[in-house]
Order: sequence, then structure tokens, then C-alpha cells
Amino acid sequence: MKNRRLRILIAFPHALHRTGGMEKACISLANGMQQKGHKVRISCIYGELSTLFYHLDSGVELRSFMQSCQTKFSSPIIGRCLTLKDKIIRESLRLFDKRKALAWNEYCEARLLQDGIQKEVHEFQPDIIISFQPKMTYYLMKSKIRCPVITSFRFNSDHLMKKASQGDIDSLNWSYAIHVLRPSFEKAFLKYDVHNKIINIPNAIPQYAHLVDLSEKRPVRRIVNMARLNREQKRQHLLVEAFAKIASDFPQWQVELWGDDEHYAGTYKKELLQFIHNNHLEQRVLICGKTQDVESVYQRSDIFCLPSAFEGFSNALGEAMSAGLPAVGFSECPSLDEIIQNGKNGLLVSPGVDSLANALKYLMSNQALRVQMGKNAHESMAKYAPEVIWEQWENVLLDAIRQ
Repeated sequence: MKNRRLRILIAFPHALHRTGGMEKACISLANGMQQKGHKVRISCIYGELSTLFYHLDSGVELRSFMQSCQTKFSSPIIGRCLTLKDKIIRESLRLFDKRKALAWNEYCEARLLQDGIQKEVHEFQPDIIISFQPKMTYYLMKSKIRCPVITSFRFNSDHLMKKASQGDIDSLNWSYAIHVLRPSFEKAFLKYDVHNKIINIPNAIPQYAHLVDLSEKRPVRRIVNMARLNREQKRQHLLVEAFAKIASDFPQWQVELWGDDEHYAGTYKKELLQFIHNNHLEQRVLICGKTQDVESVYQRSDIFCLPSAFEGFSNALGEAMSAGLPAVGFSECPSLDEIIQNGKNGLLVSPGVDSLANALKYLMSNQALRVQMGKNAHESMAKYAPEVIWEQWENVLLDAIRQ
């Protein structure tokens, strides 16, 4: 059974060509399973199948549910393809009950996607499906898919469940199992009447061979953040505001914000730039855009700061720590408080700009501490090595097939 070559379908709930942790995790999982000898196909709802930001192994197939449908859609966004009648019903429901409006919207989307989903599954004949997000699982359930489906929560489960429709909840109970990234995310489901097997597997983190040399003398020292620009979750403004409080005391230090600043940022980027300008930090705080070479960014950095409000399992945090950077984040942020060990491989601070500024100042003032924490950070990421994580996934998938 261990040597069985599985046919694994990964169902992805939107496009795959953008940057982002979920896109990266999907492609990484597909590549990992393919490298272990399994046949893997990713089927997205929609997307530009030929222009991916992250590398997808040539042996992994890539398809689109919408492109497999006989229907010609008016928009690549499935929610915009509803009929006028369906939209009127949805908006009428929204006036009285937002959850019922959401449930109706998902039902209509599932109806539109059913043909494409059934065609993809019939053609590929998967042994098992890994579905990214409950909504994707709902579409599969409504398409009467019969093979085992594992619903993967690539995010803080409590945050997602607060917005879940009844259809989402039904689909979670229908799944073979639910996958979460951290043990602490398991308890959220009981509050929402979800009773199913929970599987805990974290993200795979690259194990960098060359660690950052934090002991070397550098003309410029850098605090780096790697995340899409986003006010609600990633909260880069807190890092910028904290740095503004201490910048005059550390003239050789800079802040670099790396990540998608187009698709998600809205007016947030303008707000950040205005604050930077108002505080005369144009040469000290840089918004750098996207990069495919994150290791090079980390190699010339000294501290990684992620002031997020919530996370699933931050790939960027894990990669920065694997490269040997000490990390700073808020203790209130689920997941971060399980990865950053306060005082050992980084610092966890209480909410607020002042707390963050004080923590950064403490690390910026102590090179020896940065060196030791960076070494500890690298060592603490060993348990997330890809070969370890892919072995866990393979065992789970084989167990599902045995049932």
C-alpha cells in the first residue's frame, strides 16, 4: 500500500497565478506529492493557466473547472456570472440575513460549476481530492463527488468559520477529514457544530543551506516584512509607525516591505506612502513589490517583522526563520505564538505600536542577541522540512484510501 501511486486532485477555489500563501502552499503540495511518485492534477475554478508566479513541476497537470464547463462564462469570477434573477434573490436575502444570502450565492455558484467539476473528476478519476477551503468542498459536495475529500483550511479556522454559511458547515461534516495547519485551530469547529476527523499538518518550509551572517559588518541593516499589503490582516502600517518612533536613533537601519502591492492593497499603499512622506522616511522605508527570490532578500536582512492580526501558517515567517533571521510579531496573533518562541528565536510582544517599537529597538541594539536568536530560528524550522511534511501528507492520503 505504501508504494501505491495515487491519483490526487487538488481543487483550488479561485485562480492560481497570483502571489499569496495559499497559492504557494497549493503548488508546493502538488510538487511534493508529484516528487513522491503520485499523479497530481490541480483544478482551479478559473485562472490564467500558463502564467504562474510560483514554479509548478512539469509533471503536475493544471486545469480549470470553468474552462471545462460547456457554459461560456461572462466573467472569470464565478460570482459575477449569476443570472439577474439569482442576484436579485441574493440581494433580497441580504437585507434580512447575510448568511442566507451567502448560502444562496454559493448554491448558485455550485450549480454553475457542476458540469465542469463532474467533467474534471470523470476525466482524471482521482483516488482522493484535497480541497482548499470549505466553499470549494461545498461545490464538490453539490456535484455529488464520491471519492474521499479532505478539506484543507489554509487559514485561521476560527476566522473563516465566523463567516461560514450553512453549506460550508454541511460540507465540512461531509468531508472525509478536515486539515488544519496548527493544533490550536482544532477547537474552533465545535463552536460551529462541525464534528469530523481533524488532521494537523503544517506548511513545508525550505531548509536553506546558507544562513544569514548576522555577525558581519554592514553599511545598512534591514528589518524586512514579506506579505501582501493588507490593512486588516498583515498590518504593515504598525511596523512603519513603530519604526518611525525609533528611526532617528538608528540611522543605518531601513525597513523593506516586500509582497503584492497591486491586487489586494487598494488605498492602503497610498496611506503607507503618505505616512512615510509625512515622517520624512522616503529613504528609510521602502515598498519593494513582489520577488521570486526571497532567499536573497533574507540574506541581506537582519530582522523579520510580521505584525499580523491573524495567520494560518505564514510561509514567509517560516522561510525567514529558516534563513536564520530572528522574528518579531504580536503575541495576540494565532499561529505566530506557536512558531515564535519568545526570547529564544524571536520576540512576541503585546498589542500596540509602542510595544513593537520597543521590541525592535531591543533587537536592533543587540547584535549578539540577533545572532543567537537567528541560529535558534533556523534550528527550530527543521521539523517543517519538506520531506517531513510530504511524508505526513502521504500517510494521511493512504489512510483515507484504506477506509
